[in-house]
Order: sequence, then C-alpha cells, then structure tokens
Amino acid sequence: MRFLTDKGMLAYKSYSLNIKEFTDEGTFCGYGAVFDNVDDYDDVIIRGAFTKTIATKTPVMLWQHDSSQPIGVYEVMKEDDFGLWVEGRLLLDIPKAKEAHILLKSRAIRGLSIGYIPVAWEWEQRNGDYIRKLKEIDLWEVSLVTFPANPKALIDDVKSIREAEEIRSAQKLLTIMKGSR
Repeated sequence: MRFLTDKGMLAYKSYSLNIKEFTDEGTFCGYGAVFDNVDDYDDVIIRGAFTKTIATKTPVMLWQHDSSQPIGVYEVMKEDDFGLWVEGRLLLDIPKAKEAHILLKSRAIRGLSIGYIPVAWEWEQRNGDYIRKLKEIDLWEVSLVTFPANPKALIDDVKSIREAEEIRSAQKLLTIMKGSR
C-alpha cells in the first residue's frame, strides 16, 4: 500500500494473495485490503474507508507499485464485510503482465498492496501501543507485489471471475429459498 503519511510522505500497505487457481485469461479475485485488522504498520482500516474513492474512480493495477508499469484493469472493486474485494484482469499483451501471470500461476507472487492517501483517521491505544484507525482513504492503486504484509487478505477460493459470479448467484438463490420456508 502506498499512502501519504502525516509528514507528507507516500507509503505502502501489502496484503497476502493466496491463489488456488489462475485462469488462462489472466483473471483473478481477492482482497486488496482487510477491515478491522491491525497490520504490520499498526494501522487498521475501518469498513467504509474506500466508499468515496470507489464510487468515483477505479484505482489502477500496477506491478510492484511502479506507476510506469500498469499491468491490468480492475473490473470489480467493492467493500464487503471482510474487506476491499477486487476482481482483476491482467492485460497479457503487456510483457510485464505476462510475467506476472506466470508468477501468479506458479505461486511465486502472492501479494496485493494498496497505494493511498489517508483522508480521515483517529488514534487509539491498544495494549500499550498506538494504532491508527483509517476511516477514509483516497485509493490510487492496488498492486501485485512480492512481499505482502497482511496474511488475512486472501484470494477467494474461486477459480475465475465467472465462477465467482455463479457461486454468488447460487448463494443468493439458496438464501431466497431458505427465507421462503
């Protein structure tokens, strides 16, 4: 993750990407960030922190936070109860995206990391340490990275975006059927 600190410096937050299977089309899905979890930087992202950003723009997909290396597009980005859910597609005609695809398929790369500027936060003391509770974030990018910092942000167990949509549709149908009893 990349963010602007209190001193005006840009910083990063990384999350784990655990891929069960990666499609030949270069699609993947998982969590770019997790809510209510103290990360390695003593920050906690609060649900709703991304609401304004994702309502107005779709942050870019970069390779290792390098703004000169966009490697794909995010087709879905939304908050759920767990975190910031992303569904992305690598642009495989780009050499670095093709390389990322190979590394993801082989599980050599497993991380997601967000680049952002904190907009609203508050400090809280927990177990003698101070943590920063991020209440609003201006999200710029979500990168594929080598070294993630938060193991709770994982790729979902689905094999592709299409399968994820089918699973969600089946879950909704089961909920409706269960409610009609």
